[in-house]
Amino acid sequence: MNTRHTLSLLPGFALTLASALAVAITTTGCSDPADWYPEGSAVVQSAYETTTTDKQCIVTVAITNTGKSKIWRSTVSVAVQTTLREYRATIASETNILPGGTVYASASIPYIDGTETLAPAGAGGSPARVTGEFYE
Repeated sequence: MNTRHTLSLLPGFALTLASALAVAITTTGCSDPADWYPEGSAVVQSAYETTTTDKQCIVTVAITNTGKSKIWRSTVSVAVQTTLREYRATIASETNILPGGTVYASASIPYIDGTETLAPAGAGGSPARVTGEFYE
């Protein structure tokens, strides 16, 4: 039996396997870690007045996860224009959002003067707008 001839094939096979593995690793590479940072988008869904207790505006935003990883927390800043002034508020949500998912969050903004009302809808269709977003 010629075992010497069979064993001589193993080092060549191991070298070929190691080379193929090295090529596979270098050509596929690792994805950019920034691709996995939470990414999202917030849009005002509604802004309306209520006078249940004091006159106030209720602003609701839709927060959509546009990235590849889960969003753990969202912070969205909004501005609301009334006939007398502009109000600003921050909506913080600790609702987990999976990639492609959407959640809704609201803020209540009390008016200083009970005679003011929401400004007429502008070109964007709402007197409220998103002014800033942060996702983690």
